[in-house]
Amino acid sequence: MATRTPRLACIEGGWDVNEPIVTGPLRTPLHIAAEDGHLGCLLRLLKAGADPRQLTTEGLDALELAVNKGHTQLTPKAMAEMGLQGLQAEAFARTEQPLLNMAVMAGQLGSVKALLELGCSINAGIPGQQMRAIHAAAVSGEVAALRLLAERGAHMGLEDSEGFTVLHYCCMLRARMGGDPGDACDAEDCRHSQCIRALLSQGICEGLVEAPDGQGRTPLELACINGHAAPARVLLEYGAAAGGRRPALATPLTGACASGCPKLAALLLDRGARYPPLPMSGAQPTPLQDALFEPMQSENHPRRSRGHLQWAAVLMERGGASGAEPLVQRVGGMVLETSTLELLVSGASEAAGITAADSNAWVGDCVALLLRHGAPANRAPGAPPPIYLAARNGFPSAVEALVAAGAALLPPGRGDNALMHAADQPAAATAVLRASKDLPKAERRRLYTATVPPMMPHAGTPAWRAVQRCSGGDRQCMRLLRQCLQEAGVDGEVALPSKPAKEAPSMQQFPSLAAALGSAPGSAGSAHAAAPGHGERGQFTASRQLDQTFAQKHRDNPEGLYGTMFDRNWQKLPAAKLTAEVQRVLAPLRGAGSGADEEETRCVLIFLTNASMNSTLRRVAVQQGLPSMLASLLTPAAARRRPAAWHEAGVNTLNALVMAEPRTVVPHAPPLARYLWSLIARHAALPPDQLSGAEGEHWSSAMQGSLQALAQMGADTPRVQLLALCEGGDDHARLLYLEACAAGMKGEPDPSCVLHTIRGLSALRIIGVHDMDDPPDSDFLRRSSEGRALFTRRCLLGTAVQCMRALASSGRQDVLALMAQELQPLVQCCTEEARRYGLVLQVVEGVGSARYTPKVHHRFGCMLYCLVHYADTRTVECLFQAGLMPALEAQLTALLAGGTSPAALAAAVAAQAPEGQPIVSDTLMMCVGVALARTDVWLHEAASLKLAQAATQLIEAIPAAFGEQPQQSPWSALLRQASFMLIAMCNRGGEVVRRLVTEAGLHLVIASAMPRVHKNVKVNLLGLFMALAKHAGPEMVAEMRRQGVDPSNPFPAAPQQPLQRLLVRLQQMATDPQTQHIARPSLLILLDLLRDRPLDWSKLHLRATGPHRVFGQRSSGDDPADAPTACCACCGVTAGTPGVSIKKCNGCRQAAFCGKACQLRMWRWYGHKAVCGAAS
Repeated sequence: MATRTPRLACIEGGWDVNEPIVTGPLRTPLHIAAEDGHLGCLLRLLKAGADPRQLTTEGLDALELAVNKGHTQLTPKAMAEMGLQGLQAEAFARTEQPLLNMAVMAGQLGSVKALLELGCSINAGIPGQQMRAIHAAAVSGEVAALRLLAERGAHMGLEDSEGFTVLHYCCMLRARMGGDPGDACDAEDCRHSQCIRALLSQGICEGLVEAPDGQGRTPLELACINGHAAPARVLLEYGAAAGGRRPALATPLTGACASGCPKLAALLLDRGARYPPLPMSGAQPTPLQDALFEPMQSENHPRRSRGHLQWAAVLMERGGASGAEPLVQRVGGMVLETSTLELLVSGASEAAGITAADSNAWVGDCVALLLRHGAPANRAPGAPPPIYLAARNGFPSAVEALVAAGAALLPPGRGDNALMHAADQPAAATAVLRASKDLPKAERRRLYTATVPPMMPHAGTPAWRAVQRCSGGDRQCMRLLRQCLQEAGVDGEVALPSKPAKEAPSMQQFPSLAAALGSAPGSAGSAHAAAPGHGERGQFTASRQLDQTFAQKHRDNPEGLYGTMFDRNWQKLPAAKLTAEVQRVLAPLRGAGSGADEEETRCVLIFLTNASMNSTLRRVAVQQGLPSMLASLLTPAAARRRPAAWHEAGVNTLNALVMAEPRTVVPHAPPLARYLWSLIARHAALPPDQLSGAEGEHWSSAMQGSLQALAQMGADTPRVQLLALCEGGDDHARLLYLEACAAGMKGEPDPSCVLHTIRGLSALRIIGVHDMDDPPDSDFLRRSSEGRALFTRRCLLGTAVQCMRALASSGRQDVLALMAQELQPLVQCCTEEARRYGLVLQVVEGVGSARYTPKVHHRFGCMLYCLVHYADTRTVECLFQAGLMPALEAQLTALLAGGTSPAALAAAVAAQAPEGQPIVSDTLMMCVGVALARTDVWLHEAASLKLAQAATQLIEAIPAAFGEQPQQSPWSALLRQASFMLIAMCNRGGEVVRRLVTEAGLHLVIASAMPRVHKNVKVNLLGLFMALAKHAGPEMVAEMRRQGVDPSNPFPAAPQQPLQRLLVRLQQMATDPQTQHIARPSLLILLDLLRDRPLDWSKLHLRATGPHRVFGQRSSGDDPADAPTACCACCGVTAGTPGVSIKKCNGCRQAAFCGKACQLRMWRWYGHKAVCGAAS
């Protein structure tokens, strides 16, 4: 059965063959066939009624498109031989754009020769403009075409209507359009210079080197005006005058200055060009003034062009120009003499699109350059100095440059000053005020208090008052003005404007995942989806991209190409006709099954992949039963026998539909999942030689699409057990999926690929613990050694951790947060391997580094919470050694940094709770408490005490600021977690507990907070108080006796001291059913402590436990990877991890570290200093 492509469907199905099928530039099928040289297709379209005279939006017909592309088989002669003689005569009769000119500009020598053989006039020009073929070749830089025309007898001396010769056309356009004027092309690379050299080296056009155009400009002058250095160099080599035809005007030098090409400056000066005598005749600007003013007057140059400044510097250093040269201006009938510097600071840019910031920066750079080369910063007494003009016109950078060069803010002999002129320009006024700080105090007072003279705005008021009235809305300026007045001793009240209200966050501040990953939407064949742009220019860009995609796809797959181009045209169809067209395209898929024609169905699938990008086409296709067709076409039988290219098309179509219309796929999820599992199983069984070359690329794309489709289906259809649909069962499906993920992650995958892989493993529940109450033994990695080996490979788990490290370094924090979220449930059963890949250090930095956003802190806090419950004890020790406690101390310090007022604490907590999530500090305190209970790692006394003191300040601040809060409030949660962590620290005993009592007064803080917290929080605080009493009993008893606690009467009727009130409060709690379980034994123990009786601590349970069970086990320590020299002694990362270098300590030669930071932590906090000293 022959494949019926969409290209032929438009003819056989009754499609209007003259209807454009490509928009942007409009293209009919005939245009496409002519442009690609398909003679048979073109004849078939002509017989079907296609109009050969129909034009594209660029005004080209089919014949012109064929000539443009060099398809000589479609020349008028060939058409005449096919019985289409009328087209040949018509083509030569049209003269708006001669075919010969078009072929020359396109560089199609075959078309040029064919047209000349048919009798095209070689010297004919466009009517009115008289642009000939030689001119077209010159302006396009087509050397071969120019030589061919010369050989065929073209008249090389002909001019166009404006007097341009062929050499002028070679100098018109710079080779690198749109770049900085300083980027001049080299003679060897420039096609235009090659054209000039080809003509002049053979003695052609020698008499045209100094020929003027209609405005009297030579080719050299035109090259200099356009900044085209390469043609200028060649013209100078063949005798062009460097000074031009009018040396008094130095036209080449002036034109080159305006273009801003510094290479031209050195070139012309080396060849004898001289700076013109001043003043210029006719009040013409000098070359220096052209170089400085052109970027401010023309929108054709990039802003602040470095080339113009370099030009000006070269002229002043070796060309005879001076920063003090005069400038002659004509105002009405008068000729006024001023200076270049004064004109620069006299006004803003005249060019459209140049902002005030651009103007200010450019003027400042120019003024600084002129001042360095002799321009005076001040004028004669009585004359207005340049700094007045700079201040009045709002050029603060020029003000700063003038002040640095010695310009006076208070010129002698004048009643005005610079501050008055800057009054209505806040930026300039700020610059003047800053500069005034260097003046003596008396001069500063005179500057600020001088009265504005008549004929100036705000006459009769002090200068500072004028600034306040005009620039009072600028907060920075007013703050500086108030400071200056205070320093100078001037009495004046300056009110600061209110701060602008913060804008509400917009959706633009939260880019999508695709934008965060930098991935382009749409597939490679989706030409219409990848064509951005707005307005006419955007349409032109989209058209160019569409054309480039068309050409490439036509070479690779013409059937698929014509399919991708149909959806733009179909959007305009009425509903009935659109439905009929969709039915016709879907016809090959109806009841196709496994016996359908491969090429035909692949063609349709490619089209449907791109059609799914369009909501209208997708909706109609779904209504016509596309999901059920895919379910009948994509079967396990097809997965076992179809080629990889066919599966790539099918999986791409399925993926596009699953992403856009997931609900329509849900009813068909079981059969589609069986197909995907069968396809993955087939790929796993293929030998390596079948996974290379083009076939391997198809398989790689099909596998990546299959994994994404399964992951998306798993997220959208949680009730469907997709793993059970695999022929080998759940665990076999898990192994297949892990193998496919490992194969796809080889090499250096980008973050998008890594994130999709990790998300798929999580969405399908391939591995991982997704409920904190589930024991780790239920995870597949604990049941299958093969599965564990697959996931913990460097290409999977190692690449994921490495990718997080790379994202952290690049600042892509949104993607980093997503990666941490998806990886969190997967590492709970392989914490040892994750630690060896460097996860510990990444987690500690993620929760404590100030460069991360609260969202990143929260995600890594959740990962840390899982680690302390599921990790082995060695990993928990590495968390402490890597800086977990300093990280928490930094978060608590940030929480209290703004003060302890209710507003400050509320703002700090809001900053640590992104999008309604738990407070970061709250999570971290819980993690530290659990981790302390799990390991006996030695803790540094100073680091522990700093953390405990920060937690003490938090316990003291919250009740004082907010009083009693509900049990579920964030304030109660913070108090509970702080108490929980401090209980775990107290259970370690040691000097830290005693110092918390004697220095931090934690027991007194608890006594003061108890009456102002919720009942459940009282229980936590009481447990902390008793932990202090257990490990610092003598200190507690001494303090209680100092406060008048009497063992014989511990409950006075009117308690005065905090500890007296605490005991009375305990007596009340002992009668409360909700608190008596801890209050009664606590009260008895305290009384026994006061009375020096034996203590029975068994009555009281003081062990810190969290809400979830701890499943982590003690490390065996027999893994070779954990040998002291094979891994970092601090964070546990092993040697061989990408980007990690493990080096032994130079002192003891026993421990090894991954970097200076880890070595320093172990040296300061964890006893390596003593170990290293003993060993050495």
